[in-house]
Order: sequence, then C-alpha cells, then structure tokens
Amino acid sequence: MSVSIFDTVRKLVLEKEMGEILFVSDFSHLNDDESVNKILSRLVHEGRLERISRGIYLKAKKTDFGSLIPSLDEIAHAIAKRDKVKIFPSGNTALNMLGLSTQVPMVAEYITTGSTRTVKVGKRKIVFSNSTPKNFEYKNELIHLIVVAMKKIGQKNISDEDIEVIQNLLSDRDSIENWKEDIQLAPVWIRKIIINLIENIEL
Repeated sequence: MSVSIFDTVRKLVLEKEMGEILFVSDFSHLNDDESVNKILSRLVHEGRLERISRGIYLKAKKTDFGSLIPSLDEIAHAIAKRDKVKIFPSGNTALNMLGLSTQVPMVAEYITTGSTRTVKVGKRKIVFSNSTPKNFEYKNELIHLIVVAMKKIGQKNISDEDIEVIQNLLSDRDSIENWKEDIQLAPVWIRKIIINLIENIEL
C-alpha cells in the first residue's frame, strides 16, 4: 500500500462531515479498492470511522452515550443514492411509518428500481426488492405510502382502526395533492376506500 493512497484516503475521510456515511466506492477514482478497504479498516481501528456493514462506514458523531448511528432508513437512502436507484418503503416498514404498526421492525423493507438484495447492519437488515416501474409513478408520497401499507395489510384483514388512522392521515388537504392522479395507480379495492375517505373529509 503506497503512503500517498493512505494519506489521500485519510485526508478525504477527515474532511467528511460528522455523521456522514461513506462507501468504498466513494474512493473509486483512486482505482485501488483493495487498498482503500484496508485503509478504511485501519481508520476503524484508529476510532476515526465505524463499520456499519460490509463496505459501508460511518464518520460517527460521538455523545456521552456513545456513537450516533443512522437509522436503517437513512442508510437505505444513502445506498440508493450511491447506486443511483429509486427506493420506497414497503411491508412492515411502511406500516410503521404511517403508525399502522407500533412495532419497530428489525428488517427495513424497500422496493427498488435496482437489484434485489439484503444488506446486514449489525443484527438488523435492509431488504431491497426489485419492483415494476409502475410502483414508482406516484407523485404524492403519502398516497403512495398508504397504498403500499394497505397492500401489506390485505383487503380481508384491514380493520376499522386501520381505516381511522388512514382517514386522519388524509385529513390534511395539503398532504393529498395530486391524489386523483395517483389513485388510478392503486388496486381497485384500495382506490374505493381512499376515494370514499377523501370525499367524506371534503364534505
């Protein structure tokens, strides 16, 4: 390993903002991934970085209670940005974000325009599942999230309590812009429920 590569990587790492997530690919311009991996590992031992997954590092903010580790959602979006792909919460992750489930999932689930794969983060996981382009045509994030969550619950399992939570989420008119356009992308049973809820709110 040349001294110049070590100095270059170390300098670039020290210049990063505290709390920033780093990837080996951030140093691809050096054309020596093997050396970069070794250098980043050395910086982990020095306490300059923390390894949060294979090939993923963090310049952690330190507190009296230890290092501040990003949420799985923040890590997932950093990976998506690196890979230049779109992602969107799915499954139990979508339910949790909407308050339809109070349990914080150990597995963060996302649909993606990229490849299907799993990233281990300690004892937790981020699961990316490839999905059709249609699922990324929504303009309104809330409507999209509600549709994804309702799909996860299923038509036969959706409860009055779930409907009440969804109705409260839809009650803010500013948050449901473009809903008439987006609702056409949803399954028929979900479309009927959302239209009915919004029409009742608007009365």
